[in-house]
Amino acid sequence: MKNIANAVGFQLLWFACVLLGDWAALLCTFLYLFFHRRYLQTSNAEFVLMIVFLVIGCLWDGLLIHLGVLVFPNDSLLFGVLPPLWLLCLWVSVATMLSHCLRFVAGRYLLATFLGFVSPVLSYIGGAALSDVEIGAPFELSVLMIAIGWAVILPLGFLLSQKLHLIPVSVHKGIKQ
Repeated sequence: MKNIANAVGFQLLWFACVLLGDWAALLCTFLYLFFHRRYLQTSNAEFVLMIVFLVIGCLWDGLLIHLGVLVFPNDSLLFGVLPPLWLLCLWVSVATMLSHCLRFVAGRYLLATFLGFVSPVLSYIGGAALSDVEIGAPFELSVLMIAIGWAVILPLGFLLSQKLHLIPVSVHKGIKQ
């Protein structure tokens, strides 16, 4: 039940962040993290994972913006160069799923790579359709860059989750031993 709550909570937050903009996204993220901390979080080490994902989000999406893969109106970038606040809120919240609703992927690095290659691309395309961000041209190359980046980021996120003892190293094929 907790995994379902985690997945549903993330999806609701995703829509709030994409549709409502920076300040509403920040408020909704704080509410989501409060709920997550109160009912789902099992270790303070998860905050470390959230901070790491926030930094990765600044760097990765910042690079995608710099390369023209993601195109935002200039006034929506933080300090003129960083991804918008709503997008950074999503990076923090993605970290909350690794040791909860996506835990079944832990230790299955090929699956994590595949999911990283496919799922975030769909999220970026959906986010672009619903917000003021555009996927740069040529579209196919931009999507491929996003996919390759996430095919690396997601497995590394699971590896870090294991190193932080959020997911036991013995978790393989979705079964906790």
